Amino acid sequence: MNHSTFFNAKGRISVGIFDFDGNILHPNSKLKFWNKQNEEYEYVGMVEYENNRQKYENTDTYDFPKYFDSHFENLRDFSVYNSNHAGPDILLNDTLHAIEKWELSPSMEYFKNEFLIPWRPAAILTARGHETGNFERVIRLINEKMLSDEEKNQQMENIRNNFNLENKKKREVLDYYFQFVLSYILVSNRHNMKMQNVDNNEKIKRKKAIMLEKYIKEILPFILSHQTDWTKKWAKNLPYAIGFSDDDAENIMEMIDFLAKKFEKGKIPPNYKMRLYYTGEEKFMKNIDTTITRVSKTIYCEKVREKQGSYDVWKIRIAAV
Repeated sequence: MNHSTFFNAKGRISVGIFDFDGNILHPNSKLKFWNKQNEEYEYVGMVEYENNRQKYENTDTYDFPKYFDSHFENLRDFSVYNSNHAGPDILLNDTLHAIEKWELSPSMEYFKNEFLIPWRPAAILTARGHETGNFERVIRLINEKMLSDEEKNQQMENIRNNFNLENKKKREVLDYYFQFVLSYILVSNRHNMKMQNVDNNEKIKRKKAIMLEKYIKEILPFILSHQTDWTKKWAKNLPYAIGFSDDDAENIMEMIDFLAKKFEKGKIPPNYKMRLYYTGEEKFMKNIDTTITRVSKTIYCEKVREKQGSYDVWKIRIAAV
């Protein structure tokens, strides 16, 4: 049994955690605003909003809806504020449209080549509030549309080897990966956060940091459980390459602070090599630099420019001193 695709090119067990919108894809889901002049609701695509935030946030023309949750109603599978909500398929349709228009984001190529094809463990950690099963549909769609037949054959071989599924049918193999190896963490799904004992009143960036830690604690024992007995003995002490990518500078800064405190208190083992990838606008990098400088007084934290597929991104390394 060959477990080689668990390991990256540097011989580290590799785990990837990815934001979705603006990081893997640009699905142009609609946000709901109140148009003060027309006195009616108006729906604005996320791409338009991200490019023109000042136009829509508390201006003379636009404001958020009275019930703030309804602002994000299309980032959920249903809405108690809109009986005409399009339902769960809105996420699938927005994703399909983004793929057809080739609205890809910086981490898509890396997600595909380093995790989907090798079939390594990975998680989507997103601010969306859809149901977990619905988000699984979306990642299956990405897998189906973005991979060639040759790549699909290679990934099928990889997952059979990684998880001892040589005698399973293709459908069973796919179900195992998408349902048990990949994880879908949707921090605006209030029911999921309640079951995880996470305060729903926490800010999105804080909930992402909390759930990243929870995910790491769960996934690494899962990886070890799929190693042979002789591999387990030395795999526990191997460097673990744990990466998180996001296009929101606030999320990256929160993650740096959160992980720095965990390393300082010895809550994260020293053989865990944390890597944060900032895939957003360059103008916000100065804010991240300030955070890096501050935490570097107590832990190892530095940034480097790195090629991620066809994109240049900032990689922030964090580790115990």
